Amino acid sequence: MNRMWIKSMACLMAMAALLLWGTQESMAQLDLESEVDPPYEASEIFEAPVRLRAEDGFVDTGASRGHSGPCLSDVDGDGLRDLVVGSFDGKFRLYRNVETNQEPSYAKFEHIQAGGEDAKVWIYCCIGSSPQFHDFDGDGIDDLLSGSYDPGEVYWFRGLGEGLFEARQTIVDREGKPVLRHPDQKQNYQSFGSWISMVDWENDGDLDLLLGGFHGEMFVRVNEGTRREPAYSVDNTPILIDGQPIKVPKGHAAIDVADWNNDGLWDIVSGSDNGGVYWFENVGTPEVASFTGPHELLPPHQGDGYREIIEVGVAPRPGIRSQIDVVDYNLDGKLDLLVGDFCTTRTLRPDLTDAERDEFTKLHTEQREAIQYMVDRVDKLWKEF
Repeated sequence: MNRMWIKSMACLMAMAALLLWGTQESMAQLDLESEVDPPYEASEIFEAPVRLRAEDGFVDTGASRGHSGPCLSDVDGDGLRDLVVGSFDGKFRLYRNVETNQEPSYAKFEHIQAGGEDAKVWIYCCIGSSPQFHDFDGDGIDDLLSGSYDPGEVYWFRGLGEGLFEARQTIVDREGKPVLRHPDQKQNYQSFGSWISMVDWENDGDLDLLLGGFHGEMFVRVNEGTRREPAYSVDNTPILIDGQPIKVPKGHAAIDVADWNNDGLWDIVSGSDNGGVYWFENVGTPEVASFTGPHELLPPHQGDGYREIIEVGVAPRPGIRSQIDVVDYNLDGKLDLLVGDFCTTRTLRPDLTDAERDEFTKLHTEQREAIQYMVDRVDKLWKEF
């Protein structure tokens, strides 16, 4: 996988990198009775991650406070797959591919336009916009979809072709109410933080909605209409494993749909708050999905993702809050993972004396301990609330 791993190089930097993790061999070629049965080690499946670059350097949303949400799609209809990256500002960066699909090269970014202005969803905490491209209304042209943070609604921007889009529209149910993870919520924050994907859940020829939530939960909104005129159910159907609601470890169900193990059934792959990537294998039928998991594809970030120390000249590590796209990046027949993340880091001046370095380390440790104490207190209050 080539991850788009984005990072702003400063003393304190918001990092939202795009990394590509390329598979060493397709999952279909692995002997699933061997030592690479779940759980997997990333090194057994993937080549080393590669940071993606554009014409002006590494693909980096750090200036927009990071939280990269990547997607590969031919946005402008020229036959080349472009790179689209969501970020904390709620907008969508378009890096046009100016070379080939097998060996892409990206121009400087521009923001996707919709209705004559920058396409945007409302975000001010914890996640990035989450672009996915699906033919939402069945007119033969891909549309741009995304979740949001507040109020957690999911949106679509109708595609007009050649990279043009209409203004944002809220996806609603058959009664005209916004699709939310908690449709009867008593407080508006209950649906904060959403991701969206689409799949033919019942194998009946139309597309249904998959919703991922801030706390790691997933739901289905079944399309009770048609392919051209969708009408989504008014209730969420929780996705279950062994009768219990599915859960992404540590939350942030930043979901994508793909046949990860090439068995003819679509699966769910998800990023997470801790930076890991998890696979929920579909072991059901085309008409009735059933899942196992989570199976760890990429390990969590080691650290909390905030104010981490990186020495001068040392490459940054993949961070937290991973958002993903499952795609055959170089068209070699193997699915790869395109992963965006977030992290803030500090790089010490190289001319510090040993005493200055020791003093900084002491203060840095005290600061992190104080912050962790506050985080633990807030978590406890939320659970009690």
